[in-house]
Amino acid sequence: MVFDKAASMAAFHEWADQRVAMVENYSGVLWDYEKEQVKEARQLVQFMLAHYGLWAKYLDEDWDFIATEQSFDLPLPPPAPRWLRYAGRFDGLLQHRETGRIFVLEFKTARGISDKELSGVFRTMQPPAYLWAARQIYGPQVAGILYRIMWKRIPDSPQPLKRGGYSRRKNQTSTTAWCTKVIEQIARAKYQAWAGRQDPPVEDEEAVEDLIVDELMKAEDLLQIMRAEDEKDMQGRTVRNKFFYQRQFEAEDFSIDTTMRTVVLSGLEMAGDPIIRPVGGYNCSWCKFKVPCDLENYYRDPEAAEQVLRTNYAPRDYWED
Repeated sequence: MVFDKAASMAAFHEWADQRVAMVENYSGVLWDYEKEQVKEARQLVQFMLAHYGLWAKYLDEDWDFIATEQSFDLPLPPPAPRWLRYAGRFDGLLQHRETGRIFVLEFKTARGISDKELSGVFRTMQPPAYLWAARQIYGPQVAGILYRIMWKRIPDSPQPLKRGGYSRRKNQTSTTAWCTKVIEQIARAKYQAWAGRQDPPVEDEEAVEDLIVDELMKAEDLLQIMRAEDEKDMQGRTVRNKFFYQRQFEAEDFSIDTTMRTVVLSGLEMAGDPIIRPVGGYNCSWCKFKVPCDLENYYRDPEAAEQVLRTNYAPRDYWED
């Protein structure tokens, strides 16, 4: 399994274009400030993908993809009626080359990679419920879920100094891999600027590599700081630095069974009255079901809510993302 940055960027921009078009079709052309927000969000994701590729390429060497973006729609276990189903979508499924064990791959973004920020990720019903769903499809060799969590932040790039070398500020928020990549790009840009002034222009990859080594030596003090700060914290099934966090989640059969009983009871409750229930603690402003939900729960008009649902909403494949 190899992370393909170009393909990932293309897929992201295709998805973003579709989402913007959908919003404009639903509510009209974006305001200027909204366009600026979209531009900033695109830039953030581009940097996150580029940075993720540097971190993940060594972790991915032992894995093969089985599937990506796999949807599932499964009947819930008894005592649920057959019409009550559990549906969702896995970000991916991976198989370990050496052991043959299968893991669901799930990506999350966070406001930070601190223990405080991550404390709630593994305390929801999703991990054991997804593990149950994956085993219904692929059998008992599904061992767990591989979570990869990314900090929603653009890393600081190395700052060249006028006197040579690079700034050694200890409060720079970056990683060794990112700094190394940027410094290599700086070295290549310097060579191309010099080579372009020659007559005729020259191309010498060996000279480029020598210049990269020289530039990295100038940045050694900075890179030592970065290495000390982002050294991988290897603790059992956990790999992390300040931007990325990977953890394997595995659950006992008892935990899975208990979770699915709760899912069944919740499903039965949701299938009754009221039609739509708001989820406490969530920001509803962008929810595609805000209008019928408000009619049901705040204006106490369930008939109007059901009418809106049945007449104004597109088929499921429109909103399930």
